[in-house]
Amino acid sequence: MNEIEELGLGTIGVAAISGIEISEELLKKAEPKFIISQLFKKVNIPEGYGWIKVPKVPTAALTVEVNLSEGSTISESSYSYNANTVSARKMGLYIPINNESLEYSAKPLLDELLDEVSTALAKAQELRAMTIALDIRSTLVTEADIDASGTTLATTNVPVLQVISSTFNTGTLDAIDYSDGKFRISDSITTGTVTFLYSNMAKNSGQYKSVAGIGTLTVKDILNLAGDLAKNSLSPDVVLINDQDIPDVLYDASGSAIFLHERAYTDKSNFLSGEIGMLAHLKLLSSALIPQGIAIVADSKRLGYNCIREQFRTHIEEEPGYDQTRLRVYTENDFVNADSLSVGLLCNFGSLASDL
Repeated sequence: MNEIEELGLGTIGVAAISGIEISEELLKKAEPKFIISQLFKKVNIPEGYGWIKVPKVPTAALTVEVNLSEGSTISESSYSYNANTVSARKMGLYIPINNESLEYSAKPLLDELLDEVSTALAKAQELRAMTIALDIRSTLVTEADIDASGTTLATTNVPVLQVISSTFNTGTLDAIDYSDGKFRISDSITTGTVTFLYSNMAKNSGQYKSVAGIGTLTVKDILNLAGDLAKNSLSPDVVLINDQDIPDVLYDASGSAIFLHERAYTDKSNFLSGEIGMLAHLKLLSSALIPQGIAIVADSKRLGYNCIREQFRTHIEEEPGYDQTRLRVYTENDFVNADSLSVGLLCNFGSLASDL
């Protein structure tokens, strides 16, 4: 049975359903679309509060003393948690529905509408989660950064994740070194601007690297980055890539022996949304929202928290003057990174990647 039919929607229209029922249905539809955000631990903000404090993983390492003699005293380790104060952020949608549309097709129309609403809200949540996980920032390079030949722009804000726009007095952007922050133009220019996104998290932690073969992602690249994270006493367990980069991984002959497709799983109790399979000890996830040409390797146990005040809240309003039923849907939550070392990035296998 179609789940929306279980809501008991009859000929009397959308307003007959409670906001709670709509919210529950939206959550069912949205949860499979949470790929990045599912990696954050869920924490409920206490009722009556708009914020919560969650722990940030300390940078100090615990000290274990060895070869102790009988009666020896163990020295005290310095280890304490700092608190992150997280306030809920509100986002939402407002959708008017013409009542004529509901007269003969209320159930399929509402089902389709809730699919669209859940997709839009899930996308907004996913982008926010990725922004927090990587500390994504937008900036630009201008004519002040043009090299002597007039064909290259350079930035220290690396790694570059994605170019948003580029404008030059002549020529076009034809190559990028995402790790070194260089942009090559097809012609010599006198003025130009490139607006792009970069990871301030990776810039500060240094946990990013270029793939071995520019323009190509391999399983070895992913495992090398996972090894770098493991040096910091982490246990990386997931790798996220763009849907367009799936073929590079699945058709990498050198990694086929250690790849297990999700269809072969005997135990799916810990299966994640967007999970394709396992690369050795790493769950391979894909999302269309990950910038193409970027791979994210993370220790999800230390990544951070999704602090929730309201998962979905729906208000249904009749608007007789417009012969409409209107839905207002809100979420109230926010994400916080608890360990800046829990995330690493692979760069330079995008379509414009080049070693400049």
